[in-house]
Amino acid sequence: MSRFYDFIKQFGLDKIEDYIFVKTLNNGSALSALSALSALYKNDSNLVVVKFLICPRNNIELERFKLEYSVLYINKINSFYVGEGYELDPRAFHGPEESYPLPKIIITYKECGYGFISYFGYKYMEGELLSEINSTKMSIDEKCYLVHRVSSALSYFNLSGYSHRDLHPNNILLLPEPQMASNDYQQNNPKVIILDMGSCQRN
Repeated sequence: MSRFYDFIKQFGLDKIEDYIFVKTLNNGSALSALSALSALYKNDSNLVVVKFLICPRNNIELERFKLEYSVLYINKINSFYVGEGYELDPRAFHGPEESYPLPKIIITYKECGYGFISYFGYKYMEGELLSEINSTKMSIDEKCYLVHRVSSALSYFNLSGYSHRDLHPNNILLLPEPQMASNDYQQNNPKVIILDMGSCQRN
C-alpha cells in the first residue's frame, strides 16, 4: 500500500470501527513531516474520509484540529439549542439536504498512542475541487453560474455561526448536478461543500 498505511497499521488503525483503509488522499507517502493527513476508508458501499493529526508540533496545531471536528460535529445549521446545550437535528438546516455546506461527521474524534495520533472521519463526497476547474474555457454565463453556486453555498455556510478565515479554491468542493434556477437562496441547490475548518472563528 504505502508507508503511511504501514505506519497506521502499527497502531491498529488500518481498520477503524467497521471501516477498512483504502488509500491515502494527500501526502500519505511522505512521513518526513508528520502532520494532518487524510485517508479513504470503506464499509460495504459507504466511504469515509478519515483525517489524522500525527505528532502535533504544538498546542495550536492540536487545538485547530479539535476545532475543525467540533465545528463539523455541531453547529447552528445541524442542531437546535434546547436549554442545556445544542442537540443534533437535521431540520435545523433550511435548505436542500444535498446542499448542507459542511462534511458530515461519521467517526467521532479519538486519540491513540497516548495522544500521539488524533483522528476523526466524515462522509466522503464525490466531487471536484474548485482549484481543479479550468475556467479559461468557460463562457461568461458558465463563469457566472459557478460564482452563483459558490456564493449561494457561502450563504448557507454563514448560517453555521462561523467565519472560515482560510477560504480558497482547494477548500471548496463542487458536487455534481446543482440546481440554481431560483433567486431565493433557500431554494437554490448549489451542492458545494466547504472544507478545512481548522482556522475558523465563531461569529
